[in-house]
Amino acid sequence: MIYMIKRNFIITIIFILSYEVVLGQVAEIQLDRNDYGRIRLSTHLCLDNIPENYYENNDTLFFILQLKGEENFSRGLIRDLNELKIEQFSQTTKIGSILTFENNSGRIDKLLLAYAKKEIDIYKPFEFIFQLNRSNPIQIPEEFWPKYTAYKNLYNSGKELYEKQKYLAAFQELKNLLPGGSENHMYYIRFSTYNQIYEQLIPDIINKIRDKYEGILDKHKTDYGLLEDINDNQLEIVKTIRDSITYLRNTIDIYYKITEPINITLKEKHDDLLVKSKAFYNDRYVVWGKTKLTVFEAGNYGRRNKFSVYTGILSRLLCYSNRLEYLSKLDSINTKFLNDDISFMRSYIDDLDFMEWDEEFNIILKIINEEIKNNKRLFSQSYFFNFQANMEHENQPNYYILYAFNELAKDNIETFKNNIQLAIMKCTDKELIYFLEMWMFSYQLNKQGINQKVIDNINLGLDLEANFLPNEAIKQYERARILDAKFSLPPFLIGRIKLLNENNTFAAERYFNEAINLNSSFVLARIYRLEIYIKKGQYKDVLSEITSAINNPNLRTWYIFYLKAKVHYLQNNYPAAMDVIQKYCLPLNKNNFEQFLLMGDISLKMNNCINAREKYQQAGNIDPDSPDYNQRMENLFNVCNQ
Repeated sequence: MIYMIKRNFIITIIFILSYEVVLGQVAEIQLDRNDYGRIRLSTHLCLDNIPENYYENNDTLFFILQLKGEENFSRGLIRDLNELKIEQFSQTTKIGSILTFENNSGRIDKLLLAYAKKEIDIYKPFEFIFQLNRSNPIQIPEEFWPKYTAYKNLYNSGKELYEKQKYLAAFQELKNLLPGGSENHMYYIRFSTYNQIYEQLIPDIINKIRDKYEGILDKHKTDYGLLEDINDNQLEIVKTIRDSITYLRNTIDIYYKITEPINITLKEKHDDLLVKSKAFYNDRYVVWGKTKLTVFEAGNYGRRNKFSVYTGILSRLLCYSNRLEYLSKLDSINTKFLNDDISFMRSYIDDLDFMEWDEEFNIILKIINEEIKNNKRLFSQSYFFNFQANMEHENQPNYYILYAFNELAKDNIETFKNNIQLAIMKCTDKELIYFLEMWMFSYQLNKQGINQKVIDNINLGLDLEANFLPNEAIKQYERARILDAKFSLPPFLIGRIKLLNENNTFAAERYFNEAINLNSSFVLARIYRLEIYIKKGQYKDVLSEITSAINNPNLRTWYIFYLKAKVHYLQNNYPAAMDVIQKYCLPLNKNNFEQFLLMGDISLKMNNCINAREKYQQAGNIDPDSPDYNQRMENLFNVCNQ
C-alpha cells in the first residue's frame, strides 16, 4: 500500500514537471556535454512575474536561461551562446543580446536572452537550437498575446452577466468577440476559451433569450389572442413584443451569419419565434384596424360623408409636395401637412374639424403608414375593388392617385407613372393637375439626370413662392433656366407667377410657349395658354391648337376637352359644345360641377328648358350651396316661365 502511494506521488510529480514542458512554457536544451539549460519567458529585468499586457507594445522577447541544478555559467559557454537561435517553420532568428546576472557569490547563474519579436509568430510553437542540439517546443502563453486584456475583460464581463441571467446584456458584451463585432476579432479567435464562447456560451444565451420571449408571447396570446375587438393600448403591447423579438433577432444575426450552417437549427427556432410574433401582431392589427378602415372598404361617395372626405384628403396628402426630387419608393405619408395652412387641402381639413373626424382620420393615417412600412402598400386589394367600383361617382381621380402611390410603396415606378398620367387625364382641378405633373417631373429626373444645382434652384424658388416672395422665386427659376435650357419646368413656373400673381398674360404666354416647345406633353402649360387665348377672344387659335394637341395621347384630358366645349359655346356653336362634353368630357369624369352648368347653359341657349333644368340639378347634386348653381336656377326660372 505504501509502495502504491509513493509510486503515485512520483508519477504525479513527473506529470507536473512534464506538463509544464508539454504546455510549451519551458524549453530544455543541451548546451554542452554536461550542462542542460532551461529557458522560460521573462521581462527585460529578468523577472518571472510578467505583467499581463507587458508584450502588447514590446518589440523584443526576453527569456531567462538557467542551467539545471545549481550550475553556473562559464565565460566560454556564455560566449558560445551567441549562436543560440530560435527556429520556427524552418526560419531561424538570431539572438539579439545576452545580459548576465550574478548570484550572491559573484557567479553568473542566469542569462537574459533577447530576440526580435517581429521575426517570430508568437501564436505558434518554436524551438531553440544550439550547435546540433534542439530544445522541446516552447510557446508564448496566451496571456501575453496581443489584445488579451481586451479579450479577457469582454469574456469575463459577458460570463458574469450570463451568470446573473442578464442574457441580452451578456450577448451584447460577447458579440464584440465575434467576427464583425470588433476590429480585434482576428486576435480574439486565437484564445483558448474562444471556442467555448462561440460554440457553447453564446448558443446557450440565445436559447435563454428565446425561451424568455416565447413565454411572454404565449402570455399575450392568452390575454389578447381571442378578442374580437382590441383597443389602442392592447395593440401597442402586442406591437412592443413583436418589435422586441425583431430587435433581438436582428441583434443576434451577427452570430447566425458566421455560424451557419452549424447553428441552422438555433437560427430556425429563433426565426420561427419572430414569424409567430409578427403573425400574432398582424392578426391583432387586422382586428384593430379593420373597423377603422371599413370606411374605405365598404363606403361610397356622398355629400360630405366620411368616404368622400377621407378619400379626397388622402389623395391630396399623397399628391402634395413643394419639392422637386428624384423619385423614390414611398415610405410614409407626410402627416404634418394636416397641421399646415395649405389651401390645397383647406376645405377637406375644415370638414374634418367641423365633423370632428380629425382624430379618427389621424389614426387611419397611422394605420396606413404601418401598412406601408410592414407590407409595402397603402391598402390590400379588397379596398381597391371598392375604390374602383366608386370611380364613376368620384369628382377627382382618387382611384388612380391611390393606386399610383400604392404601386410607389411597392417600388413599381413605371406603374406609378402610368397611373399618374391617367389621373391627369381625368382631373378637373388645375391645382391638383399641377401637383400631379410635379410628380411626373420627379419621374423624369430619374430618366434624364437633371443637374442637382437646377433642382436646388427650383426648390428654393418653390419655398420662396410658398413664403409669398414671387419676385425672389423668379430669380431662382431664371438661374435654373440658364443652367438647363432644355428643362421645361423653370419657364413654366415663371409663366405661372406672371399669370397668377401679376396678371401679365403677354409675359406668361411667352414662357408657356417656351415650356410647351420643350415638352409638348406639358398639360398645365397647355391649359394656361389656352385660357389666355380664350381671355383674348382668340377662339380659332384655341380650337386649332386643341385639334393638333389631342393627337398626343397625353393631352387627351378632361380639362382640354372642356376648354374646347367652352370655346364652341362662346362661338354660339351649341350642338358642337354639347357633343364635346358628351363624347369626351363625361366619359373621363361624370361628376364635375362646371361641365353640368355648361351643359345647362347650352340647353338653355337651345331653348330646351327640360334638359337645362336636368343639367343644373345634376350640378346642384354636386354642390348645392354654390352661388353659381343658385344663380343658374333663378335664370332658368325667369327664362322658362315667361
